[in-house]
Amino acid sequence: MINENVVSGGVKFILVTFGAIVSAQLRILYPVLIFLIIEMIFDYGSGVAAAKYEKLKFPEDKTKGLSSKIGFMGILKKSMYGVLVVVGMTVDFLVVHLASELGIQFPYPAFFGLLVAVWLILNDALSILENCVRMDLGIPPFLEKVVMALKIKVEDKGLEHEDVAVKEGSETVNAHYDLRKDDK
Repeated sequence: MINENVVSGGVKFILVTFGAIVSAQLRILYPVLIFLIIEMIFDYGSGVAAAKYEKLKFPEDKTKGLSSKIGFMGILKKSMYGVLVVVGMTVDFLVVHLASELGIQFPYPAFFGLLVAVWLILNDALSILENCVRMDLGIPPFLEKVVMALKIKVEDKGLEHEDVAVKEGSETVNAHYDLRKDDK
């Protein structure tokens, strides 16, 4: 018969060990991910508050107010943020650990997980400001401009590597792929 305390202690040990390994690997990304989670919660909450405010302000307008469909779509979008960060971290891992093993050299360090997380934080910051405007709150004019400027800087940093020159042996291969071809 297996002692429950032994099993429980073993599970806790495995989870703590896994958490420690992940935290060590995340390094600078860890506090950024905490900010991202906080920002996501505030964005969702401010969106709900703005919808309630608009319904009180315009009670006759059927397009105003809370919508379970819109709320559910918001939750789905927020959950996909984590997936985007994991994709960025996966690219970082491939660049740092595997590319050199395959003889591929990238002319820049791995930072895509961090870049994606910061971009998402700034995107949510703009959304929170928009929700404040929906509630007729005055926002400092410089705040929106600063957040937008930071977002543009982050996008520019990522776009520096839009056309990636990958060196394979003695040959350089240019790689460009755009997922939003139809949007242009």
